[in-house]
Amino acid sequence: METTQETKEPQKARFERTSKPDLKNYYREETVEPVEFVTLWKGEVSESECDFKFSDGSYVLPNEIATIYPKLIDVLAKDKLYRDDPKARLEELEFDEKSGRLRLKFKETSYGKSAVTNQSMEIRPAGWHKTIRDLLEPGPELSILKDSKCSNQAGVNCLVVTSDNYLILQEATQNKMEGAEQLGSSASGSMDFKIPHITPFEVMQAELFEELNLSQEEASGLKLFAVARDLNNGGKPELFFILRPDLTFGEIEKRKPTDPDKEIKQLIPVKMAGLNKEELDEKISELIKANTTTSTKAALYYFSRGAI
Repeated sequence: METTQETKEPQKARFERTSKPDLKNYYREETVEPVEFVTLWKGEVSESECDFKFSDGSYVLPNEIATIYPKLIDVLAKDKLYRDDPKARLEELEFDEKSGRLRLKFKETSYGKSAVTNQSMEIRPAGWHKTIRDLLEPGPELSILKDSKCSNQAGVNCLVVTSDNYLILQEATQNKMEGAEQLGSSASGSMDFKIPHITPFEVMQAELFEELNLSQEEASGLKLFAVARDLNNGGKPELFFILRPDLTFGEIEKRKPTDPDKEIKQLIPVKMAGLNKEELDEKISELIKANTTTSTKAALYYFSRGAI
């Protein structure tokens, strides 16, 4: 026990987690109420209405972060499962009003690089007079995507509304690296970077299979309805999808999810049938105030505001 204490204490002292600042005053941005996100785009597009480009090269950590990378990863991962997979950084977004096409450009990064940048905003390493947020996104303007010093791996989130009009949320187990024991979207994850390249829609379909056991055909009706940046995580971009499969909640619940990492505790059905707009807003507001992940709060907000 003494050896364990001696090895862990200096590590704790090396990284101090500070309190989060008031982000709506920290950045001069038009944030989405009541969640701290900045909207990049909202509407409704299918995969056939999008163009995807992939840049050469890979995101490089700022030198100050690269020097503390190994020890910071140890602190962040703790004893949880950690895989430093290649991920896709969102570099550019453009919507062509005339053609109605959404253009997204990506570049390679990694999960680890996002962990020590976007997920470490309020950490202050020993000897530093500022936090990682102060170094990478000091404000008052949020960096544009292509100039951001953060890794900015693109998150993907989907809300599934069943044929009997239930919105599916999930309660995560403590095994989940992000959002442990919180309410989350029907399915969520982050965009992988692979060669040959895969699209955000394909990534979302894979997450729907892994978490809800929905086939590619059953998930073929995916629509992207919003893209926004999470100020809590240094402007990390999130892509929000909606799916309305021809399946009831009971049919989906009976399926055994593959869930190889045992991250899902249970599925939560939120009844939508028979609610008027005021009642729906009240229910969504309650979910946003609950122990819900920040990305799910934003997904629910856009959903309730009729972004689709």
